[in-house]
Amino acid sequence: MGAHTTLRRRGTSSRTPWIPLYRPVISRAELAAVTHVLQSGHIGGNGPIGCHVEQRLSRRLHAKHVRLMTSCTHAFQTGLMALQIGRGDEVIMPSYAYMSMANAILNVGARPVFVDVEPAHLTIDPTAARRAVTRRTKAILAVHYAGYPCDMDALLAIKRQYRIALIEDAAQAIGSTYRGRMVGTIGDVGCLSFHETKNITCGEGGALVTQRTDIAACADIIREKGTNRSAFLRGNIPRYEWIAQGDNYVLSEIQAAILRAQLVKLEAVNVQHGQVGLRYLRALRPLETNGAIRLPGVHPTNHRIRYNWHLFFLLVQPPWRRDDVIAQLRRDRIQATFHFVALHTTPFGRQFHDGTPLPHAEAADRQLLRIPIYPGLRIAHQQRVIDALYQVFASRINR
Repeated sequence: MGAHTTLRRRGTSSRTPWIPLYRPVISRAELAAVTHVLQSGHIGGNGPIGCHVEQRLSRRLHAKHVRLMTSCTHAFQTGLMALQIGRGDEVIMPSYAYMSMANAILNVGARPVFVDVEPAHLTIDPTAARRAVTRRTKAILAVHYAGYPCDMDALLAIKRQYRIALIEDAAQAIGSTYRGRMVGTIGDVGCLSFHETKNITCGEGGALVTQRTDIAACADIIREKGTNRSAFLRGNIPRYEWIAQGDNYVLSEIQAAILRAQLVKLEAVNVQHGQVGLRYLRALRPLETNGAIRLPGVHPTNHRIRYNWHLFFLLVQPPWRRDDVIAQLRRDRIQATFHFVALHTTPFGRQFHDGTPLPHAEAADRQLLRIPIYPGLRIAHQQRVIDALYQVFASRINR
């Protein structure tokens, strides 16, 4: 897949296969797992299958504690509550992130403080995060965008200096590592997602990950409606009672069973994502050289980082318009899309921002393009995506 010197538009029709952005890896194993649970008579939450999945995740991540939740957002909100972050507190987070994390901060009474991202990987800029620390700051949220780890050394230094918490949004990053440590296990709290778009999935769902026993104990109470039911189910107490404020974030046994079947595939899925991602990097490099796009700053030989290649993005450079590229790819029956909208620019998010320009978050908002990546993406279909991109940017290819 070298430089393209001659290009022609491939004819497309309703019979041309549609190439989706992602496709979950679902097999008979998931169907059998759900059937087994339905036949068992126990389909609620906090059951034996869920406990087994927590133990397997704990071993896989080298984490002391894993608690399954109904979503990554709920795991994050539980972590905030366990860290006693609430009214009057501030949590620093990147503006280029999903709004559910900002909502969780607001739901506990705290205030999000938006900062910029660094341009190569669109992860939080540690220098910007340090500048944003005030006496009200209680935590920094590190979003491992696209599965690429944040600069955890720099963030841990800020955590230690100001004695604040570090929370990892590892929704997209299961299996990624930073200096040999699993992403999501390095800060005080890590949050995973098992949404249908993630490398492994149970449709919806998430997990709270922590090395701290006190946070895990709080999470047990919060996710079980503020009761000590988890201790009761372990046989530690004769009955359970309402002992604190909580909510209902327990994952059902049906979802846990799907997740157990998915966990077996995690390594293979990540490897296949990487194969697709590396082919894109090699094939699209001439477009970057010619100034049409900017590729993510991923260096496969960087042994400090192991990357799960959750998604593949590029930045469409002016004078081309990202939305026009999306429209053309869709005409070629290829699903492509933007991703986050910079939160400080949104109608609701503006009130939490002091007006400081966040140029890299704003550029990602305008220019970022996601293209198909998933296990089972045929090389011929990936080549269709590559050819379509070269066709869009044909005016600059041979300059």
